[in-house]
Amino acid sequence: MYPERFMSTTRILQSKGIPDIDMNEAPTAPFVQAQAEILGQDHSYPMIAYGTMKKSAAWKLYAKSQGIPFEIANAVSEQIKRYELAVKHADEDEKDDIDIGKFISREYREIYDRSSEYLGLITSWSIAPCSSLIYDGSIREEIPRFITAWSMMK
Repeated sequence: MYPERFMSTTRILQSKGIPDIDMNEAPTAPFVQAQAEILGQDHSYPMIAYGTMKKSAAWKLYAKSQGIPFEIANAVSEQIKRYELAVKHADEDEKDDIDIGKFISREYREIYDRSSEYLGLITSWSIAPCSSLIYDGSIREEIPRFITAWSMMK
């Protein structure tokens, strides 16, 4: 592993991200137990990974909730698929520059734009496969919201 990948100036200062090291472990239970034994109870908890709605799912939910005619919903879904295909085949540094508005027909663009309120809605959660919160203080006392979310998962 290359530590600069996790501790670079860009990652820490410019993006205001936190350092992380991906362990990609499976199954996670032995690692969770080992962390608790080494660090002590209440100093390490597995993180939660959230699944969120992307453009296609957001559009489908919006269209269904608003009673959009089936023909229109399908036409827009096909246009979203063309956008997703373009993103899939683009170079990594070009992906963010691809505008979905160029793939959605002018006649449907306004109605499609309204579906953006559904983007990012949490649709699922699970224990993250390689992330833990590690803290030298009491996570339960000092970060209670984290523990509440974790407790709901058990």
